[in-house]
Amino acid sequence: MNKKTGLYISTEGKNIYRTVYSMRGETIMSPTTIEEEIISISELDLGNYIKVLNEMLEPYFPQRSLSTTFDDIYETFCSVLESIEDFNILYGTLIRMEVFKNMPDDDCSDEYYLKAKKNILYGLSELTDINYTVNDILKNLSLGKEIDMTYTYTKYNQADCTHYFYMGQEFREELYFDSLQNYFSFLIMKFLGSKHKVVRCGCCGKFFIPKTKRATLYCDRIAKNGRTCKQVGPAQKHLDTAKKNAVIEAFDRNKKKMYKRYERTMDLLHETEKGLTLSEYFQWLDRAERTRSEFLKGEISEEEALGVICV
Repeated sequence: MNKKTGLYISTEGKNIYRTVYSMRGETIMSPTTIEEEIISISELDLGNYIKVLNEMLEPYFPQRSLSTTFDDIYETFCSVLESIEDFNILYGTLIRMEVFKNMPDDDCSDEYYLKAKKNILYGLSELTDINYTVNDILKNLSLGKEIDMTYTYTKYNQADCTHYFYMGQEFREELYFDSLQNYFSFLIMKFLGSKHKVVRCGCCGKFFIPKTKRATLYCDRIAKNGRTCKQVGPAQKHLDTAKKNAVIEAFDRNKKKMYKRYERTMDLLHETEKGLTLSEYFQWLDRAERTRSEFLKGEISEEEALGVICV
């Protein structure tokens, strides 16, 4: 059978086996698990990606002819796609498919250029939306909150995919995805169905899934000087719990507020009085995450942390 462009996955126990068919041919990716995929997308460093995307968005768009602006955007888009495919062929291929899936016919009209640009920008923004959504879900799980997929995460409460069944020496099933959103919707729902315990590390502030049922406060990531959070964390217990909670709650509250400002700007597609570009949002997020981590490690005071985080 000739394989269509897209992602094919099969499962065996906890392992997920992924094969991507793209313009570059067949790519067999390393086995992974649902948990690893969820944590991986939550920690994705989008700094440089956001800077490029923001230049394409601003501020809808430079005062040039529609055709000239589109040519510039399309050239940048192709370059960004190639970079994504170099970094992660799965992400790049599915983003490419999503953008071109609904691309209108090129009749050189102003309407075509506008629709095409929207397709490109929303397609590239999908990666940042998934990153934000997964982090928000992990945060709520770590707080013991119920996850409402019907209203809060409506966009991710269903996943469209195609089932393929094969009968050779043994029966085999594959799932086919042609959308990054559908793939992560599938992972999110599977992850939630497994009812994993999620913990926010008391040292670095990142999320992790404990390997045992024992109460665990710290993860195994390297914190500083080659030592893990699990090794460094207990020494930081002198931090007042109320102060720690105040900083963490301020971070979560302001993160949601800042992202909503970006979403409103994106929906309006023009500058607003309190508008926020994607680049500005991630610049704040980068500073806020580093500040939160420094505070949790006891390197700065509560006042200094809140001064950076609160906006």
